[in-house]
Amino acid sequence: MKTKLKLTLVGAGMLALASLPIQAATTENLKLSDGLGDTITVDQSGAVTGTGTFTVLSASGGGGNINFIGSIGGFTFNLESGQAFPGTTLPTLMNTTTINTESAGAGTLTITFSQTGYTNFAATLVESASDTYTANTPNTSTASFTGYTDSTNALNGMGTTIGTVLASTDTSHPASQSDSATHSYANANATGSLTEVITLGFAGSGTIDTGFTISNTSVPEPASIVFLGTLVLGLTGMIRKTRVKRSEV
Repeated sequence: MKTKLKLTLVGAGMLALASLPIQAATTENLKLSDGLGDTITVDQSGAVTGTGTFTVLSASGGGGNINFIGSIGGFTFNLESGQAFPGTTLPTLMNTTTINTESAGAGTLTITFSQTGYTNFAATLVESASDTYTANTPNTSTASFTGYTDSTNALNGMGTTIGTVLASTDTSHPASQSDSATHSYANANATGSLTEVITLGFAGSGTIDTGFTISNTSVPEPASIVFLGTLVLGLTGMIRKTRVKRSEV
C-alpha cells in the first residue's frame, strides 16, 4: 500500500511540474527602422538582414538575447539589446534596452523587439519603461513605449495592444531629462507572440537612452512549491530506504 501511495505521489508530482509556466521553441528578432527605407533586422542567431544605409559593427544572438552595435540611416547605436526567454527569469517576459542611441538630425526611429512561442501570459501584464534625454537633445524630442500580444503567434505581431506605458516629451534642454512609468494592463491572450515597440522622435541631433520591460504578474503558486518540496522529500526518503534494504541484504 505504501509503495502504491509513493508511486501516486511521483505521478502527481510530474503533473505539477508539467503545469508550471513554460514556453515553446522560440523565434525572435530585433528590428530597427528610420521610416525612410533604412531597416536592419537581427534574428535569434545573430544574423543580420537590411535595406538602405546601415553599418554593422557587432551583432549577436542566442539564449534569448540579441545585441546590435552599428548605425542605420542617421542613427548610431552604442548598444541596442533585446532580451526574452530563456534569457529572462519569470515573471519578467521581455525587455529592450538602448544605450546611447544618437541621431545626426531630426528624424524618427522605431525599435521593435519580438518573440514567438509564449504559452504563459497572465491575465494581467505589467509594463515598465524609462528614458533619458541627454543634455544635447533638443526640446520637443519624444519617446513612447507600447507592448503587444498576438494570439496568431506572428513575429512582430501587433494583434492586441497591451498598452502605451510611457509617452514623454523633452522639455529640459539644455539640461538632461529622465522619465519613467509602470502600469498594469488587462491581457486577453494567454498564448502567442510578444512584441515591444519603442518610438524615438528626434527634433534634431541628440542622444536618448531607454529601457522597456514587460512582466507577468503570475508566478508558481505557493501551494505548488510546497507540494514540489514534499515530493522531493518523499523521493529522498524512498532512496534512503532502498539503500538500507540493500545494505541489509
